[in-house]
Amino acid sequence: MKTNSKIYIIHFKDGKKLIGKSLMEIHNKYTCNSNNTIAFDKFRYIINNDLYNTDKKYIHRGVEHEYKLNDIEKVEKDFFEEYFKDTFINYMKQKEQLGYTTKEYKDSVKKIKYTQFYNQFKNQVECN
Repeated sequence: MKTNSKIYIIHFKDGKKLIGKSLMEIHNKYTCNSNNTIAFDKFRYIINNDLYNTDKKYIHRGVEHEYKLNDIEKVEKDFFEEYFKDTFINYMKQKEQLGYTTKEYKDSVKKIKYTQFYNQFKNQVECN
């Protein structure tokens, strides 16, 4: 059985967004766009447990650390196909309104379309 791939969208407090298909990709973009050089394991733990806006602290080797990531407003986690399904449906409705005849696509073709929408969305987000 094939598992659904996830998509991560990070919203910053200054209005910027980051989008990625893996936490490693998001971590690399996050360290490039912010001055925070956080280790990947700590970043992954904070994102997976929704601790980016908490006041929880922990002590490691006698030094107190925070889980909070000050520049992140919210993190969206969704499945790749579900996130772009609405975009695909709207795309098909617009094609019908322009006079094109639409047909039902196979799942493999839909996945290609979702990937195209992801690439357009990613480019649009990174340009802003």
